[in-house]
Amino acid sequence: MNRKIAPVSILAFVALAIFGLTIFDPLHQIQTSEALGLPQLSLNPDPANIVNPGETITVAIQLAQISDAFGIELEMTYDPAIVQIVDSDPGTSGVQINAGACPAPDFVIQNTAYNITGTLNYAVTQFTLPGCTGGTVAEVTFQGLANGTSAFTFATSLIADSGGISVTHTAQSGLIIVGPTPVPTETPIPTNTATPTPTGSVTATHTPTPTLTKTGSPTPTATGSPPATHTPTPTGTPALLSLQPASSDILPWETANLTVQLDNVANVYGIDFSIVFDPTKLSVIDANTILDGVQIATGSCPQPDSVLFNTVNNTNGSISYAVTQLNPTLPCNGGDVATIQFQCLDVNTSSQISFIKSIIASPDEEIPHTVANAVVNCTGNILYMPFIQYPLAP
Repeated sequence: MNRKIAPVSILAFVALAIFGLTIFDPLHQIQTSEALGLPQLSLNPDPANIVNPGETITVAIQLAQISDAFGIELEMTYDPAIVQIVDSDPGTSGVQINAGACPAPDFVIQNTAYNITGTLNYAVTQFTLPGCTGGTVAEVTFQGLANGTSAFTFATSLIADSGGISVTHTAQSGLIIVGPTPVPTETPIPTNTATPTPTGSVTATHTPTPTLTKTGSPTPTATGSPPATHTPTPTGTPALLSLQPASSDILPWETANLTVQLDNVANVYGIDFSIVFDPTKLSVIDANTILDGVQIATGSCPQPDSVLFNTVNNTNGSISYAVTQLNPTLPCNGGDVATIQFQCLDVNTSSQISFIKSIIASPDEEIPHTVANAVVNCTGNILYMPFIQYPLAP
């Protein structure tokens, strides 16, 4: 029987997807931190100066004072009105940064920059021991758009060692300056004869402030090795994650079963998606009343060997679902991911059922895909009941 597990990071999700399930002693992490001091994430150079808009500079994300880094997950922010990230791989859709060597990017889960919102997501994990002992995590090339200063901030950061334990560390955010570097102007010393007016002001220089990332709870340990051979993901028609049927018409006393379906795909090992709906019009019926909360029914692609989360919030109209297979289960090649049972709360209304996030993973990479949403139409009159003919009395 699957158990609900508190939401975990995508890094832990991938660790489960690739390896088996073993719990390590959390004292391992504490002893490592005490022996070496806290590992540090930092930026180099900091501050980074782009002299003129249109020019570029490369900023290295660096990791130091660590003895065993096996995986890392970062979310970073910047001001998209001042700078934008230059795509390091024009042959791949979206905007990426250059992967570093610590940890080795054997499995790239996320590598996407969003220049509209000013957000960077990067998550990689190694496949082989030992973990790295410091170095460059990644390199980000910025292009100046307008004169000004943009913070380059570690919004969230997670480092995992080869035992699957979250490593406590500090993260020093930085600055990117577009335009001439401000030069402090010396303020004249007042004399008895006159009080000169300062010709400029001293501009404070940025001092990065370390922020401590809290230690997470012990996560499953990476054991074993990834499957030796894999079926390549089809390169023709893109993979499709859809809700079927695309449109449903139901009466007040009826329910609609929507299947989350995966097509045109091979070598799937894990999936993570979020769906939203209008909670004033629809409600999800619990698929497992034995467990607390509301769940949807699991499917078979991928096999739910480990259910990371399966939660429905009927108050705000959201569904979060993430499962992964475990070795030696073979990757799936399409099929039913899950089933959602909806019930109408109103009549003569429609609600869009929409994916707002989806990640499909093979043992080697994140699988590009498209999504197709659905709509549920609540029809009829709630005062109307189906006609039932009873036999006449003799």
